[in-house]
Amino acid sequence: TTEIYTLSLHDALPISCLTLPLARWVGVTHIQRHVATLIVWVMAARLIWQMPSAQIWNIFRSTGDQATTQWVWNLQFLGGILATACAVALGGDPGAVALWALMPFVLVTLATWAWLRRHRPELLPALGEARRAEVRKLLQPSFFFGLIMVGSALALNGPIVAVSRAVGGAAVALLVTTRTLATVVRQAQSVMTTAIWPHLTRMNAAGRSGALRTTHHLMVAASM
Repeated sequence: TTEIYTLSLHDALPISCLTLPLARWVGVTHIQRHVATLIVWVMAARLIWQMPSAQIWNIFRSTGDQATTQWVWNLQFLGGILATACAVALGGDPGAVALWALMPFVLVTLATWAWLRRHRPELLPALGEARRAEVRKLLQPSFFFGLIMVGSALALNGPIVAVSRAVGGAAVALLVTTRTLATVVRQAQSVMTTAIWPHLTRMNAAGRSGALRTTHHLMVAASM
């Protein structure tokens, strides 16, 4: 289901970027229209392909290899940071910066897919074996996961767009910097929850409801 919806959205994406005044809607005034369109397309494509790519990365976690999945995530995040820094240092325009930042995501996904195709091909998702009944069964869960991604994107970028339109670019730089410093605590908490994630999954799969409930209560208390 994830792959089917991703392909459908990706087909509609270029048409939307070319026909809708997206740059004006988000308050971009100092970048040429075609460059702004390219940036929006790159960011939207990354958002759309995030879920099927994560499905491939998480195959390692599903087979008990949590560390490999986490390192795949780490590589694409660190690669994005380094690629962005290099593009800015070399004087690239905003379009080049967006493309450079996308490259680590693409390369890590392709490398993971190639490794799994060689060593664990039976675990890779494939459209050829899709069944209509399974698509209907997975429709609602996939839709909810899609809403999580859209909600995360709005929570991250919505304030930036609002501040850009209302106050200007300097305020955006201040907002992004202070928000990064303010979320250090949340990031530390995320490290803890990510580490215990496979253990919670194992408890649920084994039907250990009591242990799962206790662990969940302790995690909520520690997070608060």
